Amino acid sequence: NGALDREVLGQIVLGDGNADKLLLLNKITHKYVVEEIIRDIESCRLENTNCVVDAPLLLEAELNRYCDFTVAVLADAKARAERIIARDNISHDKAIARISSQKSDEYYTSRTDYTIRNDGAVSLLEDSIKSILTERGVIK
Repeated sequence: NGALDREVLGQIVLGDGNADKLLLLNKITHKYVVEEIIRDIESCRLENTNCVVDAPLLLEAELNRYCDFTVAVLADAKARAERIIARDNISHDKAIARISSQKSDEYYTSRTDYTIRNDGAVSLLEDSIKSILTERGVIK
């Protein structure tokens, strides 16, 4: 029907040995995604409003240069696998394959201004976010 089947696409680009396919997908789509995000950021600046960019490839796309500060939200592999399985209704092996295709936690912690652990209750995550936003003067 012309709609994107995210499950099939995920199987194609996130499976073992498919790094070249993921690179190709990113090469095709990132230009358009990045352009749209930059437009959104610039629009928020013109309106003097805050903007949050939730982008898995923020650093790789160099969108961090448009950000006042960056936050890495990380969770251990077990929690991530459980969340992927629940969200995408895929097998444990497929979830692990997706995680394996991602950069290490150290990659993000060494390149962002803040790191939040998202291994526990949502309330703890919210407290961490509020703390950072308060420190940065975004909220009081």
